[in-house]
Amino acid sequence: MKKYLINFSWLSLGELISKLSALVIIVIIARKLGVENLGIFNFVLSFVGILAVFADFGSTGIFIREGSKEKKDVKNIFYNFLLLKIIFLIVFIFIVFAVNIFIPLPVKAGKYILLYALFIIFDGFVSFTCGLFRIYEKFHLETIIKSASKILLVTTVIFFTFLINQIDLLKIYNIYIISSLIGLVLSIYFVHSLFIKNTYGRKFSFDLPRIKRYFSESIFLGLSSFLWQIYYRVDIVMLGFMKSDRDVGIYSAAYNIFQVINIFPALVISSVYPRFSNLFALNKKKFKRESFKILKYLVLASLVIAIFGIVFSRSIISVIFGPEYQASIIVLSILFIAFLFLFPAHLFSNSLIIMESTKLVTVITFLSALFNVIANYILIPIYSYNGAAITTLATEFLVFVLCLIFFIKNYKKINN
Repeated sequence: MKKYLINFSWLSLGELISKLSALVIIVIIARKLGVENLGIFNFVLSFVGILAVFADFGSTGIFIREGSKEKKDVKNIFYNFLLLKIIFLIVFIFIVFAVNIFIPLPVKAGKYILLYALFIIFDGFVSFTCGLFRIYEKFHLETIIKSASKILLVTTVIFFTFLINQIDLLKIYNIYIISSLIGLVLSIYFVHSLFIKNTYGRKFSFDLPRIKRYFSESIFLGLSSFLWQIYYRVDIVMLGFMKSDRDVGIYSAAYNIFQVINIFPALVISSVYPRFSNLFALNKKKFKRESFKILKYLVLASLVIAIFGIVFSRSIISVIFGPEYQASIIVLSILFIAFLFLFPAHLFSNSLIIMESTKLVTVITFLSALFNVIANYILIPIYSYNGAAITTLATEFLVFVLCLIFFIKNYKKINN
């Protein structure tokens, strides 16, 4: 448990800085540029965020799993996955250009799509190299890299906003690109000095059958990630197409707070994922015992956060975003209820991946994403941002139920 806490602490620090940095920028946009610009900004992040799945397609998760199981062969695994990563990035670039040409995007948001896609490319390489640090449980390196780029991002935006009073969305997207490039340089430095430099002379080879196997497994996990992104982001995208930029801004104010709090279960699972992968391969009974410990903490945390959030939603919105965003209060209250189901579902879904049941995760996510799109299509025209929030709550409950069912079935197999 001590090792979990150390890993969790480092990941928590990095992710907290990352999410708080994003929230600071959101607040600056909300207060300095207004509701409509906040809506445009979040539409671009959500739209490109869905497409960004094709830049990785689950390969980093499979890379961490395989590297954790076979650390003696990490060099070969790393380079084979790197080739796969480059292929996925080429596909992503093609898709972004195709979408920008053939899909009639909202006029104000369309001009920022390519800029944010460039950020995704740099950031994608950073995330891949951080997978190597997670394999060796050097979480502090990931924290250093991501924190440095995010701190640079925030301080630069603050400089342009408050010191020279010249900030707009175009400058913000350009700052995103520069900060991600700095993060990429740092990640290359650490990979070279701590890993590649120490493996000079060791042979590696591109193993085509191995790459095909990785690709096959990544396809299912990538499809699942794509569908996860749909139900996490499609509400904002559909609001952007079906309602106004202002409606997107109102919903985004509450949803960004929701996303910041959502880092907690994600961090817990990320910190134990490499160790749980190893335990499942070597000691399944211990894997079962440890996962139930984590589940208890997640359930308790979800109860505390949900109750606190519902009670103080009005104060949270008023303090962070101001009186212009009072319509976000109901949205935030609804989203806080979703944490009751979201926290344990994180553990269930990732445990299924560790148990090599990625196809089941894909099926669960497909059903949930389909439900999310249909529910949003019905509720957004009637209830706008409140309808999107209700859909998110209902979708999280559906994911929880489906993951729990398959989680229990797989645990019974372990016992047998």
